[in-house]
Amino acid sequence: MVLACISTVCVASATAVQRNVPAKPSIDLVVVDVAVTDRKGAPVLDLKAEDFRVKEDGEDVAIKTFEAVRATTDGDRENGRTVAVLLDDVSIPPLGTITIQQLAKAVLSQTREGDEISVVRLHRRADEAYGDAIEALDRINGFRAGLAPFSPVDAQIEALQQIAAISRQLMITEGRRKALACIGTEIVCDVPEPTFDARPTLVTAWHEAVTAAAQANVAVYAIVPGRVRFRGGGIADATGGLTYGSLSEFRVPIEAVWNDAGAHYLLGYWPGPKRRSVHSISVSVNKPQVRVRARRQRGD
Repeated sequence: MVLACISTVCVASATAVQRNVPAKPSIDLVVVDVAVTDRKGAPVLDLKAEDFRVKEDGEDVAIKTFEAVRATTDGDRENGRTVAVLLDDVSIPPLGTITIQQLAKAVLSQTREGDEISVVRLHRRADEAYGDAIEALDRINGFRAGLAPFSPVDAQIEALQQIAAISRQLMITEGRRKALACIGTEIVCDVPEPTFDARPTLVTAWHEAVTAAAQANVAVYAIVPGRVRFRGGGIADATGGLTYGSLSEFRVPIEAVWNDAGAHYLLGYWPGPKRRSVHSISVSVNKPQVRVRARRQRGD
């Protein structure tokens, strides 16, 4: 198992940690969504603002707003969980169709009243992150793997573009963390950060995906039916999700998707004056034996 531990959207309902925060009309408050779990994967629910430390570009920043988000179980759509599922129909061979369908249905099986669920197939550009459980199930049943000739870099660009598009569509739900569960190969669902000599279109797609995910509080969870080779550094790590590979057991990542979407913290801070294409983010908690999942990057 591999666990990989900001949005420029201001959360109006957040509780101010410091009153009379000076207005900065030219700079948006950055809001980081943070999921904290114990060693067994259960959400840690009793943390306060002073338990967190946030750095941007290596410098400590003061937490100005703090909110503990807890999804309700009474069918209140305003406080439900938001989960989108992205199905890899490009790098998965045709014989993997049933496996991907079964995993997607396993994710949907955790839905409860008040949750928002959507399914998008990677190579079906007409799919959008809208709809209901019935439409989501129809898309899963209509899923077919191996729809297009597989080119690794082209597939990665397409995956990043879909992550950016889904994030923008989910931005309508302000504030809380949204989970994007990508089911497929590691090379597609956890695209590694491009190197300096990478194809320019791949670099652009990475930046747009990281930026859109940060603005919408979207975290990517790569669920891989097979072994994973890498240890962090991909889009899941950058957005505060996780990467999980297995040949048969997927309870851990599915529970993480729903638990993180339903119980997390929103930490707001003023960004520094320097503009960069990508800013580094670091979030830690001063409690022993906890795991923190928070995005590591955001874009200007």
